[in-house]
Amino acid sequence: LLGCVQRWLEEECAQIMAALQVKSVEIIMNPNAADELLSTLEACDGLEVFLEDKRPVLANIRDMFQLLQDCNHQVPSVLQKRWYDCIHAVPDIRDRAERWRALFRKEIRGRFNLKIAGSATLLKAQCEECRLILEEWSCKVVLKVAESCHTNLTRLNLRIGSLQVQVKNQHLHEQMMEMPLSDFTGLNTTAEQITPLLELWYMAHEWNLWKEEIVEGEFARIDPVAVKQKLSSCM
Repeated sequence: LLGCVQRWLEEECAQIMAALQVKSVEIIMNPNAADELLSTLEACDGLEVFLEDKRPVLANIRDMFQLLQDCNHQVPSVLQKRWYDCIHAVPDIRDRAERWRALFRKEIRGRFNLKIAGSATLLKAQCEECRLILEEWSCKVVLKVAESCHTNLTRLNLRIGSLQVQVKNQHLHEQMMEMPLSDFTGLNTTAEQITPLLELWYMAHEWNLWKEEIVEGEFARIDPVAVKQKLSSCM
């Protein structure tokens, strides 16, 4: 029975010592990366909860050692040393965590604040660049819609031209017949209809000039894929 207790002690001491060593390594005294800083902060914040969970295990190990001593069982020196290492590892971890907190308040926090501020400035510049690119991109999308309108207006222009010929012929007929405008049924209506069409024609003409200068020039060089990749790099 005492041999079983000794083997149990060997296993438990090895397991808890390994857990304490892992927890100690989690406290990185000089973190260089943001993830190292975060993991160390989490390790220090959760240290007391971790040690509280190990307290019953340490108490059981202590009781089992006491049982062996009460039974005058010869405990191997290696096992005794492992137990002493476990006992001393707890205050050592607490001391390591406290030293790290002091170092964090004195030096690490300020150093990382500078890094964070620098990263924020760079990210802000990248986001501003992306915003400008997106504004251009959105203009390009709007221009594509306008280009579609221009196509429709071009078709309408043909109709306007035909109407202009008809109106001109109408006036010729009017002069030839020496008839007043009011006597020609539908001529006033035709004139009222063609006025907004002429306005659209002038809009189409202006758009055509704008299209040649802008759509086929500056905005044609915008690559939507490049914009998407740039945004992904800022996330």
